[in-house]
Amino acid sequence: MRCLMEFFSLRPIWTRRCLEIVWYVYCIVTLIQLALLLSLAIPAMGSANAAAYFSFALQIAHSVVILLLVRIFLKMGAQLLIKPPA
Repeated sequence: MRCLMEFFSLRPIWTRRCLEIVWYVYCIVTLIQLALLLSLAIPAMGSANAAAYFSFALQIAHSVVILLLVRIFLKMGAQLLIKPPA
């Protein structure tokens, strides 16, 4: 019960662990999404026009940028937990 109370009181160690879990889960989801995109793109390489290449590249870039933004926001959140603003 004490462990559960510490979790819900948002103690820094628990919140930091949860942020790390969110990061790893989001990383796995992004990798699955990129694998799906590549599995669709590779068979279409021979018969596709330039617009299809651009579309796949744009979706891949979008996934990577969102992943980077999530990492930045999680890092900012973790730093606020360790060193709260004065």
